Amino acid sequence: MTRFVLDTNACIQIVRGRCEPLHSRLEQGHWKDLALCSIVWAELLVGAHLSPRGYEQERTRIEPFRQLPLLPFDQTAAEHYAEIRTHLQRVGQLIGERDLMIAAITRAHGLTLITHNIREFERVPGLAFEDWELP
Repeated sequence: MTRFVLDTNACIQIVRGRCEPLHSRLEQGHWKDLALCSIVWAELLVGAHLSPRGYEQERTRIEPFRQLPLLPFDQTAAEHYAEIRTHLQRVGQLIGERDLMIAAITRAHGLTLITHNIREFERVPGLAFEDWELP
């Protein structure tokens, strides 16, 4: 059962293998609870294209994420996006466009975002998030 959406920074930490608390959670069987949104997959692909290691090598490193359910930016996510952006713009606390789309997809599905980027995502009303990089 999907309960969590991985943010790009969590995916990068998983690939690098440098974050013990995050890896500990995954070893406890949380892989089955994860999904990826289309925006994060796009960001990972851009990273692969720009990697000094070369596209093919980096693509191999991110390939395991293709096994996760992929959540699109659909009509429901667009509704959430509009609500979130309007609110953040009115209070003068906009976040990055891709982060806004990730938040909208996550919130539209009623899931929890796994991110280390708390400063951005804590501004989004109604978004559940957790930082698995903290012990």
